[in-house]
Amino acid sequence: MKHQKSYMKARIIAYTIAFGVPVLLMMNCTGWDAGRGEVSSCFLDGYVFREIANLLYTVVFFSAFVLLLPILLYMGLVIAFVEIAIKDFKKENKKEENMDGE
Repeated sequence: MKHQKSYMKARIIAYTIAFGVPVLLMMNCTGWDAGRGEVSSCFLDGYVFREIANLLYTVVFFSAFVLLLPILLYMGLVIAFVEIAIKDFKKENKKEENMDGE
């Protein structure tokens, strides 16, 4: 029970990184051309930022034609991974608390 707040903080951090950072990276760049699959300019310009934005825009574009399945799959995998990791940490903490009590 005393670790509930730390688990909630871990969830918030993990979900922010998994879902917020890609959106921010896409918002960083403008002028994506569907034909070439490239952005025209980025506020924070660099090869890595451009390529990540190109990849993210391509996934969103592709998802529009396959009923958002790639995006839903990504969301499902992230949620499953985070929840499994939290459950594993809870087990580990219970095991450590039981060992301390002995």
